[in-house]
Amino acid sequence: MAKAKKTDEGISVAAAASILGLSQNGVLKRIHTGSLKAVRFTGKAWMISRKSAEGKVFSQAVFDAAVSKYCNVTEACEILGVTDNYVVQLINRGDIDGFRLHGKTWIVLKKSAVKNAKEYVPNAAPGRLRRVTRGKA
Repeated sequence: MAKAKKTDEGISVAAAASILGLSQNGVLKRIHTGSLKAVRFTGKAWMISRKSAEGKVFSQAVFDAAVSKYCNVTEACEILGVTDNYVVQLINRGDIDGFRLHGKTWIVLKKSAVKNAKEYVPNAAPGRLRRVTRGKA
């Protein structure tokens, strides 16, 4: 019998508020008092443990492993070699995996950004990166 994989996905403040039946400020107060486990990405953008929000058994190590799989848009820009606006466009188009965490803050699955970066090669001339095409040479 296969061993169950331990995961704890992160959720946004808004998602935690709907689970707990609180306002977003109420969720932030619980984070600051320590009754909800969360990691700050930027400013007000917190990634909250779903298990912590649901009141289930919580493992900090499992949650930290889940959070480490994500990066912010700035890091994704460095990986992909594109602008922050283009990273958001890639997320909206579904080319890379990511989601809005809070307000204008987006986070990206690192593995998805690295996979997408392999589709680009630097052009010999200065300018933007060019997509690798499969076809006529």
